[in-house]
Amino acid sequence: MRITPKEVLFFETWFEDYTGNFKQLNPSLPNGYALKSNHTQNVCIEMNALGKSLMLDSYQLRIAHIIALFHDIGRFEQFRKYNSFADKKTENHALLGVKVLKKYKVLDNLQPEAKSIIIKAIQLHNVKNPPKIKDKTLALFVNLIRDADKLDIFSLASHHYQNSKESNSAIELELPNTDDFSEDICQQLINGINVDFVLMKSLNDFKLIQLGWVFDISFNYSLLKILNCGYIDGIASTLPNKPSIHKVIHHVHHYIAERLNLQN
Repeated sequence: MRITPKEVLFFETWFEDYTGNFKQLNPSLPNGYALKSNHTQNVCIEMNALGKSLMLDSYQLRIAHIIALFHDIGRFEQFRKYNSFADKKTENHALLGVKVLKKYKVLDNLQPEAKSIIIKAIQLHNVKNPPKIKDKTLALFVNLIRDADKLDIFSLASHHYQNSKESNSAIELELPNTDDFSEDICQQLINGINVDFVLMKSLNDFKLIQLGWVFDISFNYSLLKILNCGYIDGIASTLPNKPSIHKVIHHVHHYIAERLNLQN
């Protein structure tokens, strides 16, 4: 079973053609499309680095690349249709992406096993609590895309929160940027609960939930990059100076140090 560089090039070209059409259809709203195009490119880079750190072979790296390339393909139709990236206000962008790939038969020339892995990894890349996966190969690729996706979002969010003076609804999920935050979310994070997005009422709530994403990271390579790049401290520095938030930040740092076996 193999995937050739020529096949990978076909997928990359299809992605560029498909997403390019959306920019032409709605030239007054280029930023949302550019954001997701850039995110896709960055996730592909993160995926490749992560895959190489795990010493994946060339076939596995190409499967991983295709998953990264198409993991957010549903975002473009979502933005065209709803002018929003908020899944809870529109529809699940992962499932929408699978519909797009099936509609245009993009993956139909791949062998069934490879096609199935790609589709299932895309379906599961954004779920809050992924199901226990018995198939070790599928589990690997699901964990890869979930980590690679979070790595770029951590980078993007940390930079935006610290440096941008303007709001960005695509990054902030249209949440109000106030001093409010949920004590319940703080407590759930400290208790190790994977917080549901429906509890978010403010941008600070989203930032707290993003900090809690470290508990869902699969590979130590990813955790080490999150730590070394200062993503946690970057996001934390923009949160209110409150005891319950300090507890969350401390808990997150303690978890990372324990996972990586770091000495205080």
